[in-house]
Amino acid sequence: MAKKNNIWQAVRGICILAVVLIHCPNAIAFGYHSSIFYVWLVIRQMLNFPVAVFIFLSGFFVNQDKCITAPKMFVSERAVKRLLIPYLFWSFLYSIPYIFSESFSCKTLVWHFVTGKSATPLYYIIVLIQLVILTPLLIRFLRMKNKLITTLLYLITPLYLLTMYYFGIILHRTLPLYATVFPAWLIFYLLGLQCRMSQEFAVKMKSLGKFSIIPIMVLLECGEALVLMVFGANISFVISQIRITSFLYALILICVFWQKAEAETLQNQNTFRHKFLIYLGNYSYGIYFVHYFFIKLSNKLLVIFSLSEIWIVSFAVTFFITLFGSVCVIQVFRWCTEKLNKQRIATYIGF
Repeated sequence: MAKKNNIWQAVRGICILAVVLIHCPNAIAFGYHSSIFYVWLVIRQMLNFPVAVFIFLSGFFVNQDKCITAPKMFVSERAVKRLLIPYLFWSFLYSIPYIFSESFSCKTLVWHFVTGKSATPLYYIIVLIQLVILTPLLIRFLRMKNKLITTLLYLITPLYLLTMYYFGIILHRTLPLYATVFPAWLIFYLLGLQCRMSQEFAVKMKSLGKFSIIPIMVLLECGEALVLMVFGANISFVISQIRITSFLYALILICVFWQKAEAETLQNQNTFRHKFLIYLGNYSYGIYFVHYFFIKLSNKLLVIFSLSEIWIVSFAVTFFITLFGSVCVIQVFRWCTEKLNKQRIATYIGF
């Protein structure tokens, strides 16, 4: 059950495509009552799943026995070698323009490094580092099979959600670092750990994938987004992946993906489309790090060629430039390191 297979890699590929699409140009500048804005808003709701799925898979594929028997080694290998070192490398690269800017401040630079603000996507790595550090403790708690402790663990994220709604609806602002702290995503990590731990729990969760309610969940997401706008919530909260309906949508998708992963194998999925998704999944980590560079580059090119005012064009152009550029960079770098027999370097920068 816990063994990685090509279908799960294809799921990672789908998730990284969604991440790239999320960071493509939005339609907020066209006004909240424009038809273009509402089209983009619906698309955005459909994409509100990748981080939750990535977090679930991170927990699902943890080697729990190794984690318990050698917790220090587990944290060192996963949190430091696989996450922290590439994170520091990319944080520095993305910070170079700021370092040479007139507004440069050492205090601000350190704050960016600590909170993942050197580039928009890097907060996810900060979350993963927190969850990896907590993993030995979380596994021990779950293995106790104490209903009270398990319930309290699962209540952390809902309580955090309530705090977000208080800030969004009552205070009309976004909770500081709302996506960067582990309580926001803990529930999906716990689900991944517990599905790996308990066959009975896994069967119950997978059964949700039998219900074809994905379109209904998207409609509920759109409805919640509109309601939040009526209540004057900040747009960042309106479109956030950390909302009740977005979490339910992501949960249903996880179960659907799981059903697919068990029902199919690579032997009967030999089409190029699936091979490409598997390829993207294999390099999703590297694409996550490098893609934001091409997002920023595409934005500048759109302005130069006066295409930024045509949303659908800017959205499509940014997506294709970013995806193609990211894949090319990874392939060229890996080819160079293989020729030089320096594959370890690729690991240290997330490729």
